[in-house]
Amino acid sequence: MRTKLRLKLWFAVLLYGLAINLTIGVPVRYLPMVIYQPDGTKIECFASGDEFHNWLHDADGYTIMQHPQTGYYVYAIRGKEKLIPSKIVVGKGKPSSLKGIEPFLNISKEEYIAKRQSKRVNNRFLTLNPSKTASGVAPLKTKDGEILNNIVIFIRFADDNVGNEPFEYYQNIYNGATQSVSDYYTSVSYNKFTVNTIFYPTPNSNTVIWYQDSQNRNYYRPYNASTNPSGYDPEDNSYTSTKSQTYREHTLLKNAVEAVANNIPSDLNIDINNDGYVDVVSFIIAGTNDSWNDLLWPHQWSLWSKTAYINGKQVGDYTLQLQFFGNSRIDLGTLCHEMFHVIGAPDLYHYDDNLNLSAVGIWDIMEGTGSTPQNMGSYMKYLYGGWIDTIPIISQSGTYTLNPLSTSATDNSFIIPSPNTHADYFLVEYRKREAYDASLPNDGMLVYRINSHLEGIGNADGPPDEVYVYRPGGTLTQNGTISSATFNASYNRTAINDNTNPRSFLSDGSNGGLNISNVSAANATISFNAQIDFDPWIVLKNDRGYGSAIGNGATTMTVATRFTAADLTNHVGKYIKKIDFYINGSDGQKVTSNEIVKIWEDGSFGNPGTLVYSQSPSAEVKIDQWTTHNVKTPVEIKAGKEYWVGYTATASSGYPFATDRGPMLEGKGGWINTGNQWAQIKDLNSSLNYNFLIRAIIANSTTNAAKINNPSFEVSVFPNPVSCNASILFKSPNAAYIEVEIINAMGQKVSSPIKVWINEGQTQIPINLNNLPTGFYLLRFKFSGSNSIQKYEQKVVRINKI
Repeated sequence: MRTKLRLKLWFAVLLYGLAINLTIGVPVRYLPMVIYQPDGTKIECFASGDEFHNWLHDADGYTIMQHPQTGYYVYAIRGKEKLIPSKIVVGKGKPSSLKGIEPFLNISKEEYIAKRQSKRVNNRFLTLNPSKTASGVAPLKTKDGEILNNIVIFIRFADDNVGNEPFEYYQNIYNGATQSVSDYYTSVSYNKFTVNTIFYPTPNSNTVIWYQDSQNRNYYRPYNASTNPSGYDPEDNSYTSTKSQTYREHTLLKNAVEAVANNIPSDLNIDINNDGYVDVVSFIIAGTNDSWNDLLWPHQWSLWSKTAYINGKQVGDYTLQLQFFGNSRIDLGTLCHEMFHVIGAPDLYHYDDNLNLSAVGIWDIMEGTGSTPQNMGSYMKYLYGGWIDTIPIISQSGTYTLNPLSTSATDNSFIIPSPNTHADYFLVEYRKREAYDASLPNDGMLVYRINSHLEGIGNADGPPDEVYVYRPGGTLTQNGTISSATFNASYNRTAINDNTNPRSFLSDGSNGGLNISNVSAANATISFNAQIDFDPWIVLKNDRGYGSAIGNGATTMTVATRFTAADLTNHVGKYIKKIDFYINGSDGQKVTSNEIVKIWEDGSFGNPGTLVYSQSPSAEVKIDQWTTHNVKTPVEIKAGKEYWVGYTATASSGYPFATDRGPMLEGKGGWINTGNQWAQIKDLNSSLNYNFLIRAIIANSTTNAAKINNPSFEVSVFPNPVSCNASILFKSPNAAYIEVEIINAMGQKVSSPIKVWINEGQTQIPINLNNLPTGFYLLRFKFSGSNSIQKYEQKVVRINKI
């Protein structure tokens, strides 16, 4: 279970809203626990944490740890580098009586990040080799009517006395006709995707049969000199040492797989993307969770240090669950959350210690869920599930109607562009309390901000976030009331723009320019008015965000994406103004600085045509994120011609050429030049069924990216002439970022750019010109929203030193 860590003030937040938070399956907070001292004393306390780190504490937030020598549970205090045990034994003294002890102590953020990084194995890189199959785990993608066969393996330890565990519970929660993993995915995918679960060892009638490991449970718990001398060493990060957690966990799972592999039918399709790896294996361990233990706690990982096969397919990613978590068996919400991970969806909650900022909250299963799961949003269904074919883009003002997301596969969402950027856009959907959305707090229309440069990445490292839902009181620094996020005339919430609460701010906090009004009451459908009084950026793309990367060792390659004349029919006369592309570097390969962005014109299938633009963007290139290259000479789109956009890059090793999760758009998204000949990567290797991450950003003119009605920006400088200090007065119809450059008579910039944020209306800022000699100077003002320039203005100022 991927759950979110909360440090220090997390507990204070919990104490205020404990009843609500306990209904959320991710993250785990204040989970009741019972532990026993070496003398048999029973201690009732709580556990909180996630798969990367979890800990014990009492009701007041005082952290509990086991003394490494005595084995007694004591209160923790902060040492020089880490938490250390105090002298106060839990149950025999009050922690507040000891000087230096305080509630909410935990490991440092740096320690947490290190733990998290050790569990985030990224093996989804593939080698481009026309003569061999791909090496690496391919991103899983689903197809209409496809069945994902989920293999569950039951494990118990040598000293476990499990008793007769009823198999009926697992059969119902995984494969039942209602309220099951199978039913959930059939419902949320609109009957396009099915999950079928098979259990091993094969159950005996209505009783679970467990694979029995040769080791006792303590072997899989942390070492303690007094109470558990046979445990693993939490400080040992080696995968070869028999005392490390990795070695013990991976050996356990390898042995379990090999014990049941011969019983799994050879004709069972366990590799739907044909990459040589089993799609999904779920291990269920008998018993309940421990605390201060990353092994006996639900988590997801990869069997990267061992090789285990089922019918010739290697086991890669897996989930590890417990028979009981706290006092309950594993619930449907957790299983469905994990299954969406298998399909490729990321978490939408933050992994860091940002206490009060929730991206989507209860509105998506990938941030938090109860025992009965809710839907994921339409964007998640479109991008990661593939169950929504397309989301229409609103390009003109009008009244639009939405169907409920929970039951309708069409007309359940719209995309609305921002006039101020191409990187962020808005999405609206209708959520109604029915089917798997029955437990939502209210009905109405949700308004999201989507960061297109984070597509495929998720919110774990946010903010900024891939997916963010607007809510009353929500800002870049304030969470607001996320349970009241829906717009609905019945709640008197009918509009969102740059002046409402919430305002339609972008990922960087600037105004987004959204203008929605007259949201109706939530009935069988919901309607709204959208005002589009601008010419938006248009993003041409054949990909669906980051999913993988390919490479071929030390090599230079050119890759491209293709837009046919038919794709460009409605864009003739517009200009390619920007190019977005993604260079991968997260696996440590080295990319040289000779990348070249290219645009070709008048090509055809397999032939890009004439090279009309070639420019090195080396100074702009960002590794492991999108680079936006501003085309120095915008390329006009001509009637009847197609355009290819791409880049050339050289790598000394690794997998720099980033792709999506596929499938490849035939003839468009996956072109590569090898040996002076163009081919589609899928034709070179059928396993490489992807699209390259390259996008063309087009606008109506060569000067303005977004032509906004009545911009009426005004700027004045006074006094003029000036001897020392001046003021700049801005008059603006909306908020904006301003960058001020000072240029002398020789055309030279004589100071670093001055960057300020101005509000709607009048804003006055001071400027100190004391360090400049007498003469005439040009003050150049660049007005911008997020990533798009709206207007340039300039003023001549005379400096006269007296």
